[in-house]
Amino acid sequence: MPLIQRPYQLLSDLVVHEVDPSVGYARKVVDVTVAANTTIKLGSVVFRAKGTDPTVAYSVVADATSFLTTNEFAVVIGDFYGYELTTIALTAATSPQKITVYKRGQVILKDFTVLAAVKLNFAGITDTQFGVLKHLLELQDVLVETAGTIVRPSI
Repeated sequence: MPLIQRPYQLLSDLVVHEVDPSVGYARKVVDVTVAANTTIKLGSVVFRAKGTDPTVAYSVVADATSFLTTNEFAVVIGDFYGYELTTIALTAATSPQKITVYKRGQVILKDFTVLAAVKLNFAGITDTQFGVLKHLLELQDVLVETAGTIVRPSI
């Protein structure tokens, strides 16, 4: 059977399992502040400091200095309206903007899609640093697991 390359990603390229996606328990719409020319794709990771103000905007992970237990993390799945097939069109001119993320438990994500998206803004991430990020997401019950022996798509 031939492999057909897709110019876009499916949500299944990121998600192994989501409990009751029709309810959207693991999903949330949040604000994100982006710098000029920032690319946000399916699986990108954003963070903000933990606190009591729910209106504080997230930022895109760009280096390991954000990998702290005093921060909370989320994995991007789309724009304000939901899942997005291609790069999410955000501009710094109108920051903060709303995006849809996986923020809390009952979701298992594929590691290679998350890593590929993180590398767009944090090119030098090491395996150890990615392990720390996976652990921090796991503390929020967002599991990032090895997806098994499958053909890994080019992103």
